[in-house]
Amino acid sequence: MLKRFRDGCFKRRGFSLIELSVVLAVGGLLVGGVLGGQSLINASGRMSVASEYKRYNDAVTLFYEKYRDMPGDMSDAEDHWGASTTNGDGDGVIDAATVAGARGEAFELWNQLALDGRISGKFSGTAGSAAGWTGMDTVFKTNAPASRMGNAGWGVMNRSNYAGDSNSYAFNYGNAFVFGAASPGNPPLGAALKPQDAWTLDTKIDDGKPASGTMIAIEGGGFSGASASKCTTSTSNSDYAGGYNMGGSNIACGLYLVSKSLNSGGGGGGGGGGVVNGSCDSVGNSCTAGTASGYSAGSCGGSQTWSCAGSGGGSTVSCSIANAACAGATCTSPCGTIIDTGVCTAYQAASVPFGNSCVSQTRTCNNGTLSGSYTNASCTVASAASCTGTPCGTVAHGATCTAYQAASVPFGDSCVSETRTCTNGALSGSYTNASCTVAAASGCTSPCGSIANLATCTAYQAASVPFGSSCTSQTRTCNSGTLSGSYTNASCTVDSPVSCTGTPCGTVAHGATCTAYSATSVPFGNTCSSISQTRTCTNGTLSGSFTNASCTVASASNCTGTPCGTVAHGSTCTAYQA
Repeated sequence: MLKRFRDGCFKRRGFSLIELSVVLAVGGLLVGGVLGGQSLINASGRMSVASEYKRYNDAVTLFYEKYRDMPGDMSDAEDHWGASTTNGDGDGVIDAATVAGARGEAFELWNQLALDGRISGKFSGTAGSAAGWTGMDTVFKTNAPASRMGNAGWGVMNRSNYAGDSNSYAFNYGNAFVFGAASPGNPPLGAALKPQDAWTLDTKIDDGKPASGTMIAIEGGGFSGASASKCTTSTSNSDYAGGYNMGGSNIACGLYLVSKSLNSGGGGGGGGGGVVNGSCDSVGNSCTAGTASGYSAGSCGGSQTWSCAGSGGGSTVSCSIANAACAGATCTSPCGTIIDTGVCTAYQAASVPFGNSCVSQTRTCNNGTLSGSYTNASCTVASAASCTGTPCGTVAHGATCTAYQAASVPFGDSCVSETRTCTNGALSGSYTNASCTVAAASGCTSPCGSIANLATCTAYQAASVPFGSSCTSQTRTCNSGTLSGSYTNASCTVDSPVSCTGTPCGTVAHGATCTAYSATSVPFGNTCSSISQTRTCTNGTLSGSFTNASCTVASASNCTGTPCGTVAHGSTCTAYQA
């Protein structure tokens, strides 16, 4: 602030406490907004991953319920989609492509889900061309879907009887979804989540533990890496007791999501994760070629023995604890007999109507007691019903029928249509006619006789008019049976002119004349022409008024009483004065 003195100089002083408080408050709001916005972005990303996993897991489940085969692995895929895909071997294992750039089940899975309309997008069904993990080069938006969360996406792979490595726990994952960042030449095993975000997802989807259940963490920083860069606190791939590294702030986690839907065909075992029995520590339940591995004795004391049946992750794989002191009682479930802590996905109903979703429940065995109440081992969604008795006959679900309000409409009107859609046996709309025709245009009866639609007739006000008048006409048009105008005569004639009768000259034709006189004679010395009149006949009316047909001039008179006696007119008489 500046203060002016009388001498014209200025004095500078500092900010007040109120002004500093306002500045600090605004700064705090800006920082809080930025941090809050980042928190919202992280939450949105986590929600995207959870919803995407559910979408893909449900898509595989519905696909299996429809075809009784897993996408990618189904052996008759070409019968359904032809050259758009290739057949799998039907062994229940989602295999990689044999070489880079070739078709493989891990990529045909996405292709076939899209071809069947279960997911959106278009996928090649072919491994990428980059070298690395043979036949597993995953390229987002080309052969596998990308995620809405950053540079991450989805893949599928099989890790049955897996011995683990520096980034993955030693588990029998079976067929599993993989979520992570792109890793050229490989599945998407790159780190894509912070430990806190991975823990939040694990808590929402599974059990909140990185090395147990159906959601297993991928250690982006390596189990032996620096703690600040790690996803978990585990120190090796068999350290199943570790948790998420909640103090880490780096993006360090990828995910395996072990899905029962991906292992419906019985290939690859699956289930993954640790098993807790009574007071025992978390253990890794793995069978590799008939040999049990991955068990940590924990508080049970001494080494424990696992027995395995089957090999290579086949459908007969089972593992049990030999020491009864550590093993809990088994449970009878809709999935059959399951071991203590084992799980069974059961369904509320064996089938649901089309348009509904199967409602599932994870039932867990706890020392002979099975949680939950659903009793069905599987659930199918009924096929959509067609619509029968429609104007178009039988209409398939999702197809449409164009129906009409009326079977015909008058000429000049338009047929009113309605698109009726069949949805699971119910047809929308109400129009009942399969077709509609526009009536042909009607002709008209006119003074000219019958005329076609849009034709015209020249009619007249009167059939005849007097001589000297004109016929008045009207053009009458036929418009679909209705004739415009009102004149009723098909023709009109002008009457012939009338002659004049009873004239001094007798009958005088129209246009002719008659010379009449005002008197029949005039005195000698006068002329008749001086008293004549030309009378003209106009359509029966004679002009003028003179009535005499002729006129004569009187003869000259003789002179009588003259000295010579009677002297004829023109003659002379010589007379004398005296």
